[in-house]
Amino acid sequence: MEIRAVLIVLMFLTVLFYPAAAESRPTVMITDYNVYPEVLMPGDTGTITVTIQNMDTLSSETETTTTKTTSYESSTTTTSTIRAEIETIRLSSRSRDIEWSREGFQRSEYYNIGALGPGESITISLPIKTAAHTSDGTYFPEVCIEVKKGENVRFPIPVKIDSSGVKISADAPSSIALGEITTIGLTVLNTRQNKIEAVRLVPLTKGVKFSPSEFPIGTMEPDELVNARFDIAIGDSFSRSENETELEFKVEYKNGDNYHESYCKIPIEVVHGYGVRLIASKFPLSTIMRGEMAKIELDTVNTRSDEVKSAIVVPLTEGLLYQPSEYYIGNMRPGDLYTAQFKIDTSNMKTGVNNLDFKVIYKDANGYQESDVCTLTMNAVAMEAAKTNTAASSGGFIIPIVLIIVIIAIGTVLYIRRRKRKV
Repeated sequence: MEIRAVLIVLMFLTVLFYPAAAESRPTVMITDYNVYPEVLMPGDTGTITVTIQNMDTLSSETETTTTKTTSYESSTTTTSTIRAEIETIRLSSRSRDIEWSREGFQRSEYYNIGALGPGESITISLPIKTAAHTSDGTYFPEVCIEVKKGENVRFPIPVKIDSSGVKISADAPSSIALGEITTIGLTVLNTRQNKIEAVRLVPLTKGVKFSPSEFPIGTMEPDELVNARFDIAIGDSFSRSENETELEFKVEYKNGDNYHESYCKIPIEVVHGYGVRLIASKFPLSTIMRGEMAKIELDTVNTRSDEVKSAIVVPLTEGLLYQPSEYYIGNMRPGDLYTAQFKIDTSNMKTGVNNLDFKVIYKDANGYQESDVCTLTMNAVAMEAAKTNTAASSGGFIIPIVLIIVIIAIGTVLYIRRRKRKV
């Protein structure tokens, strides 16, 4: 705004210091200008819009026409205001950093704009383009106006070039387990001197499910910061991709009518783990009689890289009585191991092989999660069959024992008789 005011005042003072020229010749002046976008980036296109005004509001020109005949002489006087006829408007620059933007054989100046009466004004937009190699700074291309039979104008317009863009930073765990839902945070910062529009954050990594699929932001003012969150689940295909150790995001935005992009890569370690695991550590390996109380132990391990909360071991097989009905563990830090103990009434078990299923329900930053199902096998037999087998087994041992006792008794009797005969 300060540069704009200084330039316009200087132009106005120029008109004041040359009143003779102002009175005799049409004089125009740039009374206002605007650069869009306010700050350009190298390679951007934009516009310089100027308001051109005929500053002569009082001057006029008088023309007298005399007509003579043999008998009389007459004269006609015509008075008209001075109009400023603009022939051309072009852009002049000392370097090729900022030029008139044109395509193919398009002209790089405007011709025959028209005439402005005293006090009249017109607004003209000039297309500009910055070179891709332009350095940051303020440049002063000149708007040149040629006026027919009047004072020409050269007016410098300050154009700012700034290559700074949008920065992305991430808050993510160093490792993520396959198949688990993990939340990561991203921060988008507009480091430019002017606002940007149509800003959106887009994930690029293949083999990863992102929710949401993109994060629209919209308009960002200078130095504005926006936080975004994504829930991600890494599939098996990600471990075979080229970007195995990176998550990639980009920010798309517009500076004026120009699209730009910024990228961010987040290094991660993909862990081929199970999250929270459930392992059967102690249960009856041999046959168990229906009706007995079976004791089992299940080891619960947190193999995740973060803490989980409200962990509960839950039996899934219906129709059996468990004591307790579920085993509450609570919070589990990474690497924690807890043993869940259950007593099971086997009265309602079917005869033969029975599969008992258990799982862990726990809570993380994304809500409630579940572990894989842990299955253990128990072989149940009826109580009557067990007794029959025991009796049969016992009877097989009784017969040999009786025979041995009889043989020993007979031997003893014979031995006693022999002793008596000798005596």
